[in-house]
Amino acid sequence: MNNHKKVLHLTPLKEDEIYVNLKKVNIFTKEHLETLINLRVLSAHPHIYGTKTPKGVRYIETIIINTSKIDDNNKEFAQLARVGMNPEFKSISDDIKENGYSLAELPIAVQKQNNGTYVIVEGRTRYKELVKLGVKNIIADVFQEMSLADALRFALSYNNNKKPFGKASFGDIKKGVLQLIRYGEISTKSEIQDEVENLTTKLTASQISEIVFAGLSLATGEEQVKSFPDGRGSKEWLTKAGYVDSKETVYVPISNYKEKTHAVMITNEKKYDDEVEIRYIIHGGSLNHMDFVNDWKNNVKDFKKNFDKYEKDVLSLGRFDKLSKSRHVIHGCIPMVKELEDKYPMDKIVLFNPPTKKK
Repeated sequence: MNNHKKVLHLTPLKEDEIYVNLKKVNIFTKEHLETLINLRVLSAHPHIYGTKTPKGVRYIETIIINTSKIDDNNKEFAQLARVGMNPEFKSISDDIKENGYSLAELPIAVQKQNNGTYVIVEGRTRYKELVKLGVKNIIADVFQEMSLADALRFALSYNNNKKPFGKASFGDIKKGVLQLIRYGEISTKSEIQDEVENLTTKLTASQISEIVFAGLSLATGEEQVKSFPDGRGSKEWLTKAGYVDSKETVYVPISNYKEKTHAVMITNEKKYDDEVEIRYIIHGGSLNHMDFVNDWKNNVKDFKKNFDKYEKDVLSLGRFDKLSKSRHVIHGCIPMVKELEDKYPMDKIVLFNPPTKKK
């Protein structure tokens, strides 16, 4: 653990003691290191220093390291957990140049390698800015050497337990979990779900489901559950499956939120000519990953039954009576669960009122 003892400051630190002006100095000193250690509260960051660190992660110490000892060309670790460029790159860069390097923030995190060099696990944006400014060393948290999978978990956890939740957080976690599947670290639904929940508590249920289903598809080599988060991709699915709009008929995908259906109908009443039949096709958004089969059956396949009951209650209040008798048709739903493919083929709409077969 860290060998540096805290030196309690009896008087508040001045601003120039917290922010290092890199226009005037190009090295971090022992005093800078002691200031950072005094300002930092290890127990406030259990995902980095405490009991909630990911598997294979162990903090060793915080020290000053010459930039000559940083392995900056290690492609495997470069932006390991990022989908693309850090969305805060410019603001981080501008802040360092204008206000100085803050010793009140957690330092760059590196892992120590057997050859005596260090690889950056978190803080690459800050490191690149320091090098650009000609700084000769860095203050860094040193962690024991990790596998690529463990380093990925650590970088994801580090980024995504920050407050506020980062702009790229959902995409980063999804990419990271898929990479862990490629590494052979996880493969089952419960493993994927546990991995997501261990990395962060800040995703919505819908986002967790989207990641779990994407992971299952990668792990099995075949799409197990279709997802249409916020309806995205539902119209494309209809077109690809051959349900194309014409002058007489349009297909409108909508969510299984029955309370909003009449509002959608009112909008479309004005949007389309009177002779056009509007067929509403229900998609399930992102199904509940905990029980996606019954979620689809109860809330998507049975939507018309649920909606008819809801509509009966609404019409008893005298609302939407004229609309309910118009050309709006609750037509069918999109099949989303491969497990049910024998009964509900994945390439055809499940009709709510299928035509009766002639004897």
